[in-house]
Amino acid sequence: MSSESPAPVQTQPQWENGTKFFDSQHSKPIVPPGLEWLAGEKVVVLKDKVFQTSNGHTLFSVRRKSECCGPSLNLRLRDPHRRDVVSLRLDSGGGCCCGGGGESYLRVSAPSAHPIGFVIIVSSSTSLNVSIQMGNREPVFYAKMPVTTDADSSSIQILSIDGSHPVASITKEKEGDSSQVIFHFPMDMEATLKAVILAAFLYMTYCLQKVSSSYSSSDDGWAFAGGLYWAVGGDFDGGGGDYGGGGDGGDCGGGDGGGE
Repeated sequence: MSSESPAPVQTQPQWENGTKFFDSQHSKPIVPPGLEWLAGEKVVVLKDKVFQTSNGHTLFSVRRKSECCGPSLNLRLRDPHRRDVVSLRLDSGGGCCCGGGGESYLRVSAPSAHPIGFVIIVSSSTSLNVSIQMGNREPVFYAKMPVTTDADSSSIQILSIDGSHPVASITKEKEGDSSQVIFHFPMDMEATLKAVILAAFLYMTYCLQKVSSSYSSSDDGWAFAGGLYWAVGGDFDGGGGDYGGGGDGGDCGGGDGGGE
């Protein structure tokens, strides 16, 4: 199956403590404010820290929020009207405000008070193993991102939780000295699911830059694809008063002890 044609999502995961919210007149899931543009998009492009449609229309810019003693990864997806519509916050199961102290996970919220998904990453010597969960913490998707830059890694499959079939795909295309990332979604995938997958990719690149042996902008792997330079342990590349973060503890799940 080609990366451009992921399989339809046969069973949409449940949201908000195991239930969906529906429009009573049309029996369709209600899309959180700010995510409406994602509903009809089969292709989303990440270029220069901006998520766009295939024809170049801006969906979200990626902003890193500064917070005293806050998490090492604290992001906002901001729409063209400068409204923060999705928040991504790295939390620790141990309750440590600056990372570490327990299993870390990315909390994805829209609006900020309502979790719509979680992402857990466990690293090994060869890959990042990614579990994508819904708001009720039920795992629904799985992905693997190669760590080594010389791997055959032009495409990443977002798989069903049992790994039996792809439900979305992510490809990377070289553009001069940089690269852009293209997300391919099935037509019937909910906008909220797409938002969680976009968030998961941001977390994946953050973790990859932490474990990567190369910190060069000419890196051929996934670490800096889409213009993402996290400058791990410091500020988000690009300057600006609202960039930065807290500590840099064990916030990528640690090793799994295996070679896969």
